[in-house]
Amino acid sequence: MPEQQSFRKFRRTTRFTKSWQKYIKNNPHLKKQAESALRKFASNPRIPGLRIKKIQGTDHLWELSVNMDVRIAWYPDDDTAVLLDIGPHDILEKY
Repeated sequence: MPEQQSFRKFRRTTRFTKSWQKYIKNNPHLKKQAESALRKFASNPRIPGLRIKKIQGTDHLWELSVNMDVRIAWYPDDDTAVLLDIGPHDILEKY
């Protein structure tokens, strides 16, 4: 994981926002899980339950788990975590 202890800001890409609308917005339980995962990530990205790891085959892209089925793809940019996408585990195949 990047040496950064925590991220002060999130920047959401257009793809992330569209995926949030598609997968998360109308599912209150999943929305609560995703928001919780992002709060934990912001405060301490080393929490084991987030299962943060580098996306295989990439040099700078990372994933974190919302739950066993949903992932967030992201990359660090100074004190900001740039959120690329959110959705089922297979979204990682795009990267």
